[in-house]
Amino acid sequence: MFKHILVAIAEAADEQSTLATVTSLAKAFTSEVTIFHARERIIGPRQTAEQETVEESRAYGHRIAEQLNAEGVSTGLVIEDSRPDRLVDHILAHADAENVDLIVIGGHHAHSLRESIFGDMGKALAHRAHCPILFMPSAE
Repeated sequence: MFKHILVAIAEAADEQSTLATVTSLAKAFTSEVTIFHARERIIGPRQTAEQETVEESRAYGHRIAEQLNAEGVSTGLVIEDSRPDRLVDHILAHADAENVDLIVIGGHHAHSLRESIFGDMGKALAHRAHCPILFMPSAE
């Protein structure tokens, strides 16, 4: 049913429950998993705002992929730079390019300040995705 799963995860606090669910799904359906991690970056006229450095984003992505590999899940990794208002476009473009069967969004924050400014990511994904989406709850 789900031969290829794309997992977009960004919050360390939410990763364990998301990875446990993804591991179970991948094992049940013998799925390949692609970890998609976007390094949010906004370039302004006087400064560049970044959530993490290039090295930090790569280390985070590799750590997540290694956890899934250790569980016996075939895992690929994609790390991209993205503006917060273009994150949905990047996720969907990659999902379409890889012909994924399921998108898992780790730690979905339905009403964060970022979504108040840029729009609800979950709503945009739900309306535009060509496959099912699983939104994982945020950590308390």
